[in-house]
Amino acid sequence: PSSTLPPQAFPAGAPSMSAPSNVFPLNSSASSSSLPPQAPEGERRESKRRKSSSPTLSRRAVVSDWNGKVSRTISIDRLPEEGKRLNQPARLARNASKDSVDRRVIHQLLRPREWAAHTGERQCALTADDVVELCDLVQPILEAEPTLLQLSAPIKVFGDLHGQYTDLMRIFEMYGVPKKEGGDIGIIDYLFLGDYVDRGKYSLETIVLLLALKVAHPHAVFLVRGNHESPEVNARDGFLHECAHRLGSKQQGFAVWRRLNLVFEWMPMAATINGCILCVHGGIGRTLRTLDEICAMQRPLRVGGANME
Repeated sequence: PSSTLPPQAFPAGAPSMSAPSNVFPLNSSASSSSLPPQAPEGERRESKRRKSSSPTLSRRAVVSDWNGKVSRTISIDRLPEEGKRLNQPARLARNASKDSVDRRVIHQLLRPREWAAHTGERQCALTADDVVELCDLVQPILEAEPTLLQLSAPIKVFGDLHGQYTDLMRIFEMYGVPKKEGGDIGIIDYLFLGDYVDRGKYSLETIVLLLALKVAHPHAVFLVRGNHESPEVNARDGFLHECAHRLGSKQQGFAVWRRLNLVFEWMPMAATINGCILCVHGGIGRTLRTLDEICAMQRPLRVGGANME
């Protein structure tokens, strides 16, 4: 798609907003008193028994987070998956200081309603040292992930961003922000399908924020690699130029560009959602026949390697 078009985000597997006529709210006040007064006692008891065993009621449950602030109604069939999701914060909590680089980046850049592009001088608000430190934190997380991610709905899927940071902020404002306070990161995952850099004016802000979100929420934010996450492409299409001119000096910018490309080599290549939706950046390639072949790819992957046809 053209880089001038805004990327799209949509929740995969989102429930329908309409409901059949036989679905009732959980707090329905319907009871045997709704029957005519002259109905026999036996008929009232039978009607109450049928309602209590209705599949539209008995197979639904209300779930909430630990603080009781986020709640929703789901099918009982999804309770195991939902329990695992709600238990993640305690299991995945990491001992990051308030001044850790990922928190500083998120605090500075994740501002959908406040962020505005700099006018005049395009110096990046982040330092080269910040970006390198963030790369050192996120690379082990990516290394621990499989080449083919196996994810579950509900999940938002984002296409090419290409440095369009203002579009990313606009989408977050419209569809929800990936943070705990005032956001939806506790109940829905985020999947990005690559091409984070080049063409747009703010590739640094785009990729650095996504890496910081990956560090802060390693089991809720997922980054798949695109064809622009390789030095042969992003050296030609603008990312190298941006790093060299927005990070203090050309030497510092070049060092950051090299470090980020090393991180790109560890990104997963594809993802599946609920085992039935395949998410890749640009296609599956002429030589691939099964998903097992993607799983078997050994990273780091470099353009020109045996697995990159």
